Amino acid sequence: MKKRPYLIFLLALAILFLVKLADIRHYLRENTQGLLWQSIIRTAEIVIPLKDRIIGQSFAKKLARLQSTGACKFCDLSESVMEGMDLSGKNIHNADFIRADLSGSDLSGVYLYDGDLSEADLTEVNLNQAQLERTIFNNANLSGANLTDANLASAQLVGATLIGATLVGSNLSRSNLQGANLTGANLATADLEDINLNGAILQGANLTSTELTNAILFKADLTDLNFENVDLSLANIAH
Repeated sequence: MKKRPYLIFLLALAILFLVKLADIRHYLRENTQGLLWQSIIRTAEIVIPLKDRIIGQSFAKKLARLQSTGACKFCDLSESVMEGMDLSGKNIHNADFIRADLSGSDLSGVYLYDGDLSEADLTEVNLNQAQLERTIFNNANLSGANLTDANLASAQLVGATLIGATLVGSNLSRSNLQGANLTGANLATADLEDINLNGAILQGANLTSTELTNAILFKADLTDLNFENVDLSLANIAH
């Protein structure tokens, strides 16, 4: 019985703390024009997901969170098997899918900028209108992939395989495709400004009406390449 007053006192303190915490949140919103509050939220969006890497959250839990919330930022899903999965419209920026199997999956409209898909299996994957700025695809297999209207600005696709891939209207400006295999790929109307295609294989590829200003095509295989409506004088070509 002697402990009861003590417990009531602790409960009262806890309630007071929660009230004050609510007041602080209200104060931040109302008296800092939202700037400090927005900064706190942005920090939380980065720091909180990083805990997964520290505590080693299982693949199943990450996948469940991705499916239920539509987001899994900074998630490490390397070497996971996600073949044929529907991830369309999901927010997975800064996520790692190194050597993951995403073949046949639907990633249309996905937010995957600053991600890492090195050596991943992305054959026949749908990345239509995906946001992939600065994402790494080095040595990944994107054969038959649909990258129509995808944003790949400043992406890394060194040694990537894009045989028969569709990149119509995509943004590949400032991207690096050194040694990439684009045999039979369709890049019509794509933005290839400042792209690095040094040593790339472009046999039978379609570059109709593409923007090639300052593009690097040194030692590239241009056999049977379709250059219709393209000003090659703006590109850097040598064999």
